[in-house]
Amino acid sequence: MVKEVQIPKGCCIQLLNVPYGFFEKEIHGYFSQFGTVVRVRVPKSKKGGFKGKAFVLFDDKEVARLASEAMHNYLMFDKVVKCSVLKDIPAVIKSGPLFAHNDEPLKNRRREARHLARVRTDDEVKLEKIRIAKSLRAQLKKLKDKGFEYEFDYSAKEKAAFKDIV
Repeated sequence: MVKEVQIPKGCCIQLLNVPYGFFEKEIHGYFSQFGTVVRVRVPKSKKGGFKGKAFVLFDDKEVARLASEAMHNYLMFDKVVKCSVLKDIPAVIKSGPLFAHNDEPLKNRRREARHLARVRTDDEVKLEKIRIAKSLRAQLKKLKDKGFEYEFDYSAKEKAAFKDIV
């Protein structure tokens, strides 16, 4: 059985250099004055950051063209928004609800917080102290190679770090 993908009819416009704060609901509110907005997508980075671009899918090609002409080179919050009509509808906007929310960044933050807050074993603590001491030695060596005569008294810190190990 072949799964049918429902490709929406209409036309998509792409907004580039979109200022921060002009998100899905604001974009939908603005572009609904031109005609029926089928779907709005604002792509986010892996960690949930704003990329500065958006896609708006309209019901009619003529409406999309008019909206694109009205919005092209539009100055908004010290940014000149570039707008163009796309020939093909991108995959990101072909299906789904009106607005798409990405909950993955929240999961990533929670996972990272749990990882950082975990109780470390004695071996992990020893390895971390060794890594820090090696890093300090390498930084001092780089400074000496570049001609800087800089002495950083890390011996006390190194002794404190290696006190548990030796």
